[in-house]
Amino acid sequence: ARYAFWCRRVAEDAVTLRYPICVTSCPTSNETQHLCVMPSDPLRKVRLPDYPTRVVHYSPYCWPVEGRKAQQVSRAYQRHMRNKGNVLLALPQNTLAVVPLAALWASIFGCIYFKLLERCVDFIVVVFVLGTTRLTFLVGIYELLMFWVTGEPAALAIGCFSILLGMLACRLFLTAEAKSALSMAAGCI
Repeated sequence: ARYAFWCRRVAEDAVTLRYPICVTSCPTSNETQHLCVMPSDPLRKVRLPDYPTRVVHYSPYCWPVEGRKAQQVSRAYQRHMRNKGNVLLALPQNTLAVVPLAALWASIFGCIYFKLLERCVDFIVVVFVLGTTRLTFLVGIYELLMFWVTGEPAALAIGCFSILLGMLACRLFLTAEAKSALSMAAGCI
């Protein structure tokens, strides 16, 4: 269901705003019917005739086209919007002080983060490269297990390629330059 539809009240030219129902498309005539909740007894449902409605832009509601129903829904919508504004105006006076405090804390923690990042950049690079090679090995093992379970030749090829790629990355990583980066990163830990 994509839209909320307000059912017609029994024997009245008005809608039941309290119990909308979900519909897949908005009714466009009086010829269709929907199973609606009775306002007097919410546990009881009755088939009631629809009324012409339309969708306004991206609204999730079926808006009445006819005069009296449209006015009723419009008044309810305006009341709702006024209440929303009243809730915002009813916030305590010191509520807006939270925004500058949050900005202050964010800037303090941001400075600490960048200072640590500046000091530990080599360590972060090493952890990223080692994590990537380990992830490549895990993908290779997973694909080999999938080959063992399903017998799919593509899984065997991907598994072997991933493991070989992981081995090559480890071999390239364990050069003299990487060893010096590891020793520099040890001062950060």
